[in-house]
Amino acid sequence: MNVNPVYEFEDMDNHRRYIGMHKAMEKPYWTSATDKDFQKVLMNPDSNLKLTIHKWGSVQEMKQLEYEMLTKVDAAKHKGYYNKHNGHPGVKEIDYDKIAQLRNELDFIRDNRHDKVNEFQIIGFEYLSDKSPADKLCLSSYAFLSSYVLMSSTAPTIFSLKSLESK
Repeated sequence: MNVNPVYEFEDMDNHRRYIGMHKAMEKPYWTSATDKDFQKVLMNPDSNLKLTIHKWGSVQEMKQLEYEMLTKVDAAKHKGYYNKHNGHPGVKEIDYDKIAQLRNELDFIRDNRHDKVNEFQIIGFEYLSDKSPADKLCLSSYAFLSSYVLMSSTAPTIFSLKSLESK
């Protein structure tokens, strides 16, 4: 379930920040922060805090985002942050736009649409032209699997080495 936010508190009085990732759980909790100064700020009803929700997503994707944000500023060593560590890597988010783009490029290769080569951003015919037959076989297997995994609207096509060598 994608209800896990990456958030950031900023103490507007001293401009120190805390970046965290909140796991959706049956038992509610406010934060897992261990910094005593930050805990005092959170418990003080007169604190002047700004809360920013950066993104919602799966636990592993948000764990990665939190890690990237913390390591970018090295929050564990930065005086402007309450964080005591820089988190742990999770998994990168799926880039659905890149997947769609790759699928389109594979469809163009499958259909021998050499007129589209200048529009390719991920792969191109020039990339295929200097490959050995073994490399081309690997690429054709990759193209087949990608077409299958990406749920192509047409039946997956296995490239022959001849079609990869043409033009």
